[in-house]
Amino acid sequence: MFKHIVSPIAALSLPFTLGSCALIFQGTSDEVGFTSSQAGASVHVDGETHSLPATLEVSKKTTSATFSHPKYQSRSIEWKRDFQQSFFILDFLFTPGYGLVGWITDGSTGAWYAQPRVINYDFQTGQTNAPLAKPKTESSSSDKPRRRH
Repeated sequence: MFKHIVSPIAALSLPFTLGSCALIFQGTSDEVGFTSSQAGASVHVDGETHSLPATLEVSKKTTSATFSHPKYQSRSIEWKRDFQQSFFILDFLFTPGYGLVGWITDGSTGAWYAQPRVINYDFQTGQTNAPLAKPKTESSSSDKPRRRH
């Protein structure tokens, strides 16, 4: 009798012991609305192309999309995701190994992050409402100032 009760309880509690706070409560994807100021546009995100406006389930690891329109040049944008630091702390408090299990799980799945709710792109101005990631700058040894003797 005891075995028949413990097994289902153990099976139900296992995801909570091996899981992580953000993964359990937030998941690994968010709904993001994609819009354009010009009609007839489309967006390519997560390997699929969709006509705009569209509300899509986007992976929390995704940070870029390409907007296309027949009359304008296509443009890829890369946005910043919102880091939810409260889940970082909750992982420390409530997951095994002083947060190590939670940090590995949430970090690798992207569950700590939140996507923007709506991303709008205007082809005429090239502007978007999404917080854009900073462009990566490359520096070489020739870019460094030379020291005079």
